[in-house]
Amino acid sequence: MARRTKFTTWLDAETACGVRDLAATHQLTVSEITSALLREALKHHAADAGANLLVVEIRHVVRTELRAVGNRLAHLLARTALESIAARREIFNLLAHQQDARSAQAIREGSWKAAVDSLRRPLQELRQVLDDTASDTPASVSARSGPDDPEG
Repeated sequence: MARRTKFTTWLDAETACGVRDLAATHQLTVSEITSALLREALKHHAADAGANLLVVEIRHVVRTELRAVGNRLAHLLARTALESIAARREIFNLLAHQQDARSAQAIREGSWKAAVDSLRRPLQELRQVLDDTASDTPASVSARSGPDDPEG
């Protein structure tokens, strides 16, 4: 049997009554039930402390990995931009070689405008959808309805 040490503590009346009732329910002495309760509480406390240490380590690992992913994405974006610039210059040089420089410049500007417009169109459509969705909310419906509006 493990070495036992006497430990004295003071409890408020409600807690003392609860310990006595619990001891009677389990047919144990107050000392035995108190010892078991303290043992379990310490186990849970140790588990919580371990979990807290684990959470700190997990956060550190997640931050490190997210930083690495972010750096990789930044590298890929920069590489894509450089490839795009190189391709645009090569195409312009080919056009300038086949045609005069003004025609090549006009084609390049037209292509750039068409590319920008194609990017704007989805954004405008998205804004329209978002505006339509926002206009269907109760706050916007009540804001649109005036005092003479029969539905307002």
